[in-house]
Amino acid sequence: MSDLKAHPAAFEKLRAFVDGSAGLVRAPFAVLLAILNLSVIALSLGIWTVEADIDPKDIRLENGVAYVVSPIPGRPIFPFGIRGDTLSAPNVSSLRVAENGRPLGPAHALHEDIRRWGQGAFSHWEGMLIFSTPDGSDARSNGRTYRIEAIVTFRPLVQGLILLVTAFTIFLERKRLAVWLPARGDVVLAGLGAAVGIIMAVVAWGLLPTINANAGPLKDWSLVVGVLLHIGIGAGLFAAMVVTGVCATMLVLCRRDVAPSEAALIGYPIGLAITVMLAAVAVVVPGGRWLASILLIMTWLPAAFWRPAVGELADMGLTVARCAAPAAGFAAFMALLWHGPTATLSASTLGDLVHSYASVHMLTEHPYPFWHLGSEGDLMPYENMAPMAIAAALIVFPGFDGMLFLTASLAMFFSLWLALGLVAVRRAVQSDPAEELGGLGIAVVIALVLAGSRTPSFVVESPPIAFALPLLFSISYLAWKSSGDVGSSLLTAIGATVGAALSKVVLLLPLGLLAGVDAAVHLKDHRPTRSQTVLTAITCLAVAAYVLRTVAIWAPTYLSTFVPGPDSRIWLFDYGRGDLPALTVVVARDVGWCLLGVGVVRMGTLRLTIAYWVAVLANFAYPYLFHTAAIYAVLLVAISLLIQPDRYHRAPHPLAVGAVLLLAYPLTRDWSGAQAGIIWLLCITPIAWLAIIGGRRHDALTRWVTNRIGPVTAVGVALSLIAVGSGIAIVDSGWRQGKADVLTPGMYDIWGKVREMTPSDALIFTDLTGPEFRVASGWDSYAAAGERQVFISSWVTSFRRFRIDPAARAERLSLNQKVVDGEIDPSSVPLTRKYGSYFAVMQNEHPAPANFESIYRNQELTLYRINRR
Repeated sequence: MSDLKAHPAAFEKLRAFVDGSAGLVRAPFAVLLAILNLSVIALSLGIWTVEADIDPKDIRLENGVAYVVSPIPGRPIFPFGIRGDTLSAPNVSSLRVAENGRPLGPAHALHEDIRRWGQGAFSHWEGMLIFSTPDGSDARSNGRTYRIEAIVTFRPLVQGLILLVTAFTIFLERKRLAVWLPARGDVVLAGLGAAVGIIMAVVAWGLLPTINANAGPLKDWSLVVGVLLHIGIGAGLFAAMVVTGVCATMLVLCRRDVAPSEAALIGYPIGLAITVMLAAVAVVVPGGRWLASILLIMTWLPAAFWRPAVGELADMGLTVARCAAPAAGFAAFMALLWHGPTATLSASTLGDLVHSYASVHMLTEHPYPFWHLGSEGDLMPYENMAPMAIAAALIVFPGFDGMLFLTASLAMFFSLWLALGLVAVRRAVQSDPAEELGGLGIAVVIALVLAGSRTPSFVVESPPIAFALPLLFSISYLAWKSSGDVGSSLLTAIGATVGAALSKVVLLLPLGLLAGVDAAVHLKDHRPTRSQTVLTAITCLAVAAYVLRTVAIWAPTYLSTFVPGPDSRIWLFDYGRGDLPALTVVVARDVGWCLLGVGVVRMGTLRLTIAYWVAVLANFAYPYLFHTAAIYAVLLVAISLLIQPDRYHRAPHPLAVGAVLLLAYPLTRDWSGAQAGIIWLLCITPIAWLAIIGGRRHDALTRWVTNRIGPVTAVGVALSLIAVGSGIAIVDSGWRQGKADVLTPGMYDIWGKVREMTPSDALIFTDLTGPEFRVASGWDSYAAAGERQVFISSWVTSFRRFRIDPAARAERLSLNQKVVDGEIDPSSVPLTRKYGSYFAVMQNEHPAPANFESIYRNQELTLYRINRR
């Protein structure tokens, strides 16, 4: 080589030859890689399906009325396959079964349901098919033909390898891409857009099957329009709360020139408290909605006198506007996955989400006392009810849907506040964290943001999460700002307590420590003044009183369900080790928490170290209760890196590895499968990127990407909604398709009629309940949509009574069954309140006793008046 360098001409010829040879290899490899990726997409669209008859000789009786076939007939050879459901991906199978040409279903059914009930339910589990016949006949000898049809895809290992090679190739060619994309990228985007349009047209013409056809039932335009309306409501709620916080900050600081970033961060806890109080006025006070509206407008009057820094305000506003499209995409996807039943659509949604929806109607009908409408005699706790109180205040408006508010509106609020919080912290610290962090540091922060949720659907499964997120930014900033000032630290601790009480109560653990550690250290080293002593005593008493009250309410429930952690131990010894991918992800998360904790210690911020490790260790001890605290402690680390970016370089490796290990769980373990992880990645990543990068001067590639994220995402969201509304594509969670897991249009209709046709002091009995932990059985919170007291529909959410007392639960269910069967009169049932009349909601196949008078009937259910004997 030294001889070549001594002859520059020869060296240049050799280098040109090597580059040319690499070019000859690079172009075909790029084409091959493009073909493989396009093949993955094409196969996922269902262009290749296999069909095969099941030989009766291959059918074996499994248990009850369930039959098993293994292996599946018609399986393609490697590298292709037919994906079956697993514990880690319980609804990915595309396989369908037909009996004499008539489809069986539901698919993805619980195996116990297939064994017990049959009725055509089936499950393609890993490499076997468990199915039942519609009439309970013997599938081996009833003379009928059973045929399977399934979409063929690459096997998961092959898909993962293609993705890995693609990512590695992009990394190797990043410098060439940095030059090529700004010059040719717009042509590529236009081509992709045209390809999507052509695919949609081909599907609409029936030349290709519906995209994602096996995910679940088709949606309709009425749902899509409702989703868009509630995305707008979420954006409006975000704007209203920001303006309220800004005005409150101006009044507290007595300044007209409050910086926009400081106003957003300081004002959020105050704005949240004001918003919740106004919602309470709207719900509780007669004519309260008009009064609350007037008071809200009055709180905005100081905005007329605000004199912010125009440049900062423009930067923050432009960043949030750019993030609106990915935020709307995430919100729309969550709503399409987890919407409730409508007049035309069934829904298989999450039990906790249904309970939150029920709480909206409970607050609407009985805000005080807060009666549990699904369990006669029980009272509901007010903790974690802020989003539901706001929904109850808005419920009277035309087109408002409580379930869409909890999904679309709150997901939009969450996403916009994520953008605002990141950009506000970046502006408030008056430095350039992106410059100090560097490319890898920015990637670590974005990975921590993505890892800062249990799963993507957790944002809507637990509605208070949306209101808790902005609190993290506020308390992190205030704790940093007030470091060394006892008074400010104590006020921050009070803000953390109030904010946690109005959002997610368990966050008091890390946020209280984050706010209070500096004050404790200062008081230890310095003699406090009298005012500091008084303020400390008041703060400690307030926090202690709140904690004791919360423990008194929730301790019986959580003690009865206590399972020691960490999650790795639970999966290894309680769930079994059969699902290796899921176990690997769970172990990786626990290891990731520890590695990230090592990085936090090395960062050298005492308040963050204590807050983080206390939250993580509490989660290791009792994951069911403290997982939210540990997850949001990860977000606290991300925010701290933006506030003090120089600390990243003290521990880059444990921070980076910990972030990667933590990221695997939310991307793969969502209730709706990997689809939610993909959308989370596609929507939240650009939000974090835009907010952190901001308006800095960039290289050509970064500028090209930044300027196109918003428009490209907006077009993608619009095309997706058109496809869903037109039936070209299906977006559905596929979550639990058994009879006891589905809320139907009949239920939507009947509980609406209960609201219209029964007096407010009526007591309702129903057979839409039972001993099972499922949303159309013992977890039937949806019955509260009738806004009347139900004797028992949801013992699962009777947290301090029937959930923890099996004997009392069995007695209540027995009494309910005797009433709907006509064995006893409702007036003989022990009750805690007096009721003016009695009604029953029962399935049509349930025989009605003689004294039950039918007053309304739909295709599934009947509403009866129970006359006295």
